[in-house]
Amino acid sequence: MARTKDQWRPVPAVFAVGAILMLSGCSSLFGPGTAIEMVNPALSRSGPNAPVASAASVIGTADSLRRNGQAAQAAAVLENALIGGTPTRPLLLSYAKALAAAGRTAQALNVIDQAIDPANPDWQALMVKATLLDESGNGAGARTLYSQTLKLAPDQPSLHANLGLSYAAAGALDRAEAELQRAAALPGAGPDVRQNLALIIGLRGRLREAEVLLAADLPPEQVAQNLSFIRRIRADGRLNKG
Repeated sequence: MARTKDQWRPVPAVFAVGAILMLSGCSSLFGPGTAIEMVNPALSRSGPNAPVASAASVIGTADSLRRNGQAAQAAAVLENALIGGTPTRPLLLSYAKALAAAGRTAQALNVIDQAIDPANPDWQALMVKATLLDESGNGAGARTLYSQTLKLAPDQPSLHANLGLSYAAAGALDRAEAELQRAAALPGAGPDVRQNLALIIGLRGRLREAEVLLAADLPPEQVAQNLSFIRRIRADGRLNKG
């Protein structure tokens, strides 16, 4: 979603629920940024004479493409790597993110299921699946999976933050705030967590508290713009204020 000068501008989270972030003027999960123009040609060709790239190089190129608005090209890079290759968990995770960014959520869910081993669960793969469930409209299923995954990785701020954003998208702002507060208190929490926490606090009517949180990371002009956005959301009644 294009950003205008009076829209909310949190730093994009590593994983973020599209419903709440699109409402707040940001791109959705795995969404686009500024397009890049060059792709490593060794990673964009397939066939018997194509150079063989390492999985890490393929993932790095694909993730850069995805983050910069070229999701379809990112998916193609990963498809080429997976053809005849070993479908490792990191490759499948990157592929699922690229598919989701390209709007192919159902296919992304199928891919992420291949990356999940019930006998050896990985919290990152489960988090991606939960986020995809949110993207597909299954918020209740997403929140159940987030909660289960938190038992594996209780100190991961991204898990608490995404669970909070899922609650926010469902209008449960009290529970959203509680999870985002937990996320913000954990080591490794970034400015995206604090800004989304400020959004929820502001939507609950505590604008001064939201302003203080925003000012910790943003210049005064952007703080004012984001507060204006919160006021409009509250006035429009687009989210419950619970």
